[in-house]
Amino acid sequence: MLKLYYNLFREKRSIGPNAQFKRSLHKKLQGAWDEYYQTRYAWYQTPAFRYVVVIAVVLIFMSTTGVGAYAYNSTEVTEGTILYPVKRAIERVEEKVVQRRVPEARARFYLKQTERRKSEEKVIMRRKQGVEQIKKVDKKLNLNLQPYEKSNPVVSGGDGRVGNGNAGTSSGQVRSTSSVYTR
Repeated sequence: MLKLYYNLFREKRSIGPNAQFKRSLHKKLQGAWDEYYQTRYAWYQTPAFRYVVVIAVVLIFMSTTGVGAYAYNSTEVTEGTILYPVKRAIERVEEKVVQRRVPEARARFYLKQTERRKSEEKVIMRRKQGVEQIKKVDKKLNLNLQPYEKSNPVVSGGDGRVGNGNAGTSSGQVRSTSSVYTR
């Protein structure tokens, strides 16, 4: 009986279709199927769109983590800057993580926070000094322009119709530039 099974197995292999015939038949059937049932993809299901989405997600991730890292580590990001809310959000997350640790870790965190606030205070003071210097220069410029305001109608906003001289001011005087630099 065993010999019979063996002989049938050999005959089955020799009688059956070979691999090349199977591949060609599969190719023909697949072509006929695709021709009859055309698969239509929506624009968001195309492979090109998938690659674009992946690239966009990677770029957004890299840019946000880069901005967050800069905001967190920079002493120039202080209260009043655009990135300060990002910095505070990262610090709040760090504070939540540190509160679950040992007291020494919390103490190190709060010490680091106070040192950061001191360095931020120095940056703010340096910026205020810069604004004060700009105000002083602006004041000197306005004092130097007063003799010319009476003689030049464009500067004084007088009756000389060469541009009316107002430039957006109601009194006709030269507008101070210090308001541009203060927040």
